[in-house]
Amino acid sequence: MSMNINPNKRFTSGYDEYVVKQGDSLYQIAKLFNTTVADISDANMLTSSTIYPGQVLMIPKAGLQQFTVFEDYRTVEGDTMAGIAQKTGTSLALLGTYNDFGALKLEKNQIVKIPRRGGTYQISEGDTVSRIIHQTGKTAQELLELNAGTWLKKGTTIRIA
Repeated sequence: MSMNINPNKRFTSGYDEYVVKQGDSLYQIAKLFNTTVADISDANMLTSSTIYPGQVLMIPKAGLQQFTVFEDYRTVEGDTMAGIAQKTGTSLALLGTYNDFGALKLEKNQIVKIPRRGGTYQISEGDTVSRIIHQTGKTAQELLELNAGTWLKKGTTIRIA
């Protein structure tokens, strides 16, 4: 199985977008990305294991906490979900996961939940400083300042915010 990454993907700090291809299963995708079927199902609000070719799935990156903190964004006239995603640095798919607006037009003063990353990262087997920097968007200096004296070994939780 080869990775079928969406060329138009928008990265959030904790998710990749994956385009389902013929023959894919949630189990295979979870294994490919070193995550679980449950985590993929939760991230995409799936109620069954049925997926379809062309479907875009949000794939949680291994080791990062799921979104647990939300910021309220109050809409202004002319706002769209795509515009809000761009303004807040998240993806439209992720906004859709946490906001049930469907195809409805956004009204002025409507509240949109913006997912924000928790402040920790759990080190996984095979993690390197380079990989942690890439996954968290932090510099080596920032990680050092936040975690002075912490040993980087599997299972250790470090601060990223």
